[in-house]
Amino acid sequence: YTYAFSERDWEEMHKGDLDEGTKLELRRKWFKLLAKTEVRNEEYCKYLKNPVKPFGDLRHPNQFREARIPPKMQKRLAAREEKAGFT
Repeated sequence: YTYAFSERDWEEMHKGDLDEGTKLELRRKWFKLLAKTEVRNEEYCKYLKNPVKPFGDLRHPNQFREARIPPKMQKRLAAREEKAGFT
């Protein structure tokens, strides 16, 4: 679908946090879809009263954020650099 919202309308629609009632209803619907069995549904309903805390930042720490080049690509790049006379 293509929606024609102005940037201002878009910001207004996505500003702030959901109120607790909306969050509860959303969780109730989501858990019902997620649960495949009645036992699982009962288990998930426990989380309606005590929701699980969201995870923090799941990305690697800054010191580990490096470009990862596959070994095959490294060999090709090394061969091209050698052929060009860079090494």
